[in-house]
Amino acid sequence: MQSKQCMRIGAASALALFWASVAPADVVTRYAFDGTLTDTAPAGANADNLLARIVGGAGGESYEPGLIGDAVRLDFATGSAFALQAPSSADLNLAPNWTLEAYVKPDLQNTGEWDRLWTKWGEGSTDWHWAFRHPNNGLDLFLNGAGPVVSALNGLPANTVPLERWSHVALVGDSSANQVRGYINGAHVVTGNYVAPIAGGGNMNFGNFATAAPNGLQFTGLIDDAQIHNAAVDDAYLQSRAAIVPPPPLPTTAPPPTTGLVSYWTFDGTTDDEASNFPANVGVATDNLTPRGGSANYEPGQIGGALRIGVGPGDTTDLSAVVSGDVNLPATYTIEAWVNPSDLSGPWQRLVLNWGGTADAHAYHFAIRNESGFSNAVSLFHGQTNGAEPNANGGTVVANQWQHIAGVADGSALRVYLNGEPVAAVPYDGTIKTALAEGLGVGDSDTALSTIKFNGLLDDLAIWSVPLTPDQIRYQYQSGLNGFGAPVPEPTTLVLAAMAIVGCGAAGRVRRGRSK
Repeated sequence: MQSKQCMRIGAASALALFWASVAPADVVTRYAFDGTLTDTAPAGANADNLLARIVGGAGGESYEPGLIGDAVRLDFATGSAFALQAPSSADLNLAPNWTLEAYVKPDLQNTGEWDRLWTKWGEGSTDWHWAFRHPNNGLDLFLNGAGPVVSALNGLPANTVPLERWSHVALVGDSSANQVRGYINGAHVVTGNYVAPIAGGGNMNFGNFATAAPNGLQFTGLIDDAQIHNAAVDDAYLQSRAAIVPPPPLPTTAPPPTTGLVSYWTFDGTTDDEASNFPANVGVATDNLTPRGGSANYEPGQIGGALRIGVGPGDTTDLSAVVSGDVNLPATYTIEAWVNPSDLSGPWQRLVLNWGGTADAHAYHFAIRNESGFSNAVSLFHGQTNGAEPNANGGTVVANQWQHIAGVADGSALRVYLNGEPVAAVPYDGTIKTALAEGLGVGDSDTALSTIKFNGLLDDLAIWSVPLTPDQIRYQYQSGLNGFGAPVPEPTTLVLAAMAIVGCGAAGRVRRGRSK
């Protein structure tokens, strides 16, 4: 049997082949950069072929392996292309609803105030100017000579394009939603108010203004499969584009804690708490979950089996565990799980909560939030002893895909994560209410039942009495992609994982490292 990592690599390769041969009908400009600067869009009125501008005047553009075929390199070096230019055309004027997207791999030189990725600005017009800006290299957009419409200083910490790693980046102008949205690797990370584009007559450029020599405003690195759409694409499309981006490497210095696990449900054919099977366990109770409204039914999950909650007739609609010292968490904690929602149309999808019907029973509420301006955001509400309920909300969870989500209270901030990356953080005072009569609810509250239950598949739910660091959350996400659960695997398991990833052979996959 192939390892899960090998299967994921195969799926990503298949997606790359698909995107290499297919572009949506609304694409009016497309640069595949497969050894050429030709525009290959299916719907454009013009062939907006690019011309390379060379440092020193003599030389040419260069290509390297990209995510979909080849990618073009922009650089400071003499004889290298520092900008790619096309003259103005109707295809390069943004439509009332529009999308700009590309795969990028910025190098370590992208550390200045501005790194101009893609512009129609500074050479006869001030139409649009997309840059990675400020020390965080955040998405930043100016339109119609003014801005920023989308600011690199908003959406932090998620609005950060990493260096020396492939990312999929996109900006979407959506007149019906009155928004301009920014995405990194399929996650909605920043939003600005909609501004109707005004067409000008200037040149379009990648990398920098082509009339200037390379300078501190230069983008350097690789660009692959850049596209302009005359439509506002949806989140599902951007998620599918991001699916071929290689995950970041596992942090080698920050594995998950070796202690602090209080409750853990693998959902491998059972709703029992299995934390006591692992060396990291410090739980004081066995927090078995009782299905309500139906039966515990299972199907293949991200890691072994997964629990069906409200997916079909007869499925459990929610679950509960009795009050315990594990359910009553300390003021610092982590909740993490793999989710595959089947329906995200409602205002909330409740996931894990110790949150009763009265304010004095509000301790923590981990959910997916689709109201008050949030679009299916990862959400963590936290009840302080002074009655305040600070909450962190960020990212965009999508339906019918596996995603890793986490909520962390670290003593000073509430943080939420989607697929290993931070998407929002807010301060809190380091205290927590203790709901003495409220048990744990999964899919809904223990006692205050509602119509805003989670619907979908749930896998590998873990609760820790310690705050995991950003590197540890990223490690958890990557471990899950490779077929391993939340607790630290035994050394033998880690060796088998490495063999499977390197060899992509027939080695069987060990799910978790239980204590013996």
